Amino acid sequence: MAELWAVVGDNDSHGGGALTLSGDSSPGTVFVNGIPVIVGKTDSSADSLCADVGPPHCDPYSTSYSGTVFAYGKGAHRNNDSRVCGATTVVTNESTGFVG
Repeated sequence: MAELWAVVGDNDSHGGGALTLSGDSSPGTVFVNGIPVIVGKTDSSADSLCADVGPPHCDPYSTSYSGTVFAYGKGAHRNNDSRVCGATTVVTNESTGFVG
């Protein structure tokens, strides 16, 4: 089933944890609606549980992605894909870029 392609700034299901243009998503030359896409293992800002629980909520990077859609040689990270802290990505910054 197709899901929205995660882009820079999308948060996680714990609140916060915005994905950044780093790791596998660098150099940031592939876009959906003018926003750089997220692929492979990509860092993020701390989510809402960082202060109380600590790691891995202080950098809840992406850990799952598409096995069929790629950019920079890495799988597309999508809405509902996993983060290292057990949260999932919630795509809210774009609404038209679907990937399988």
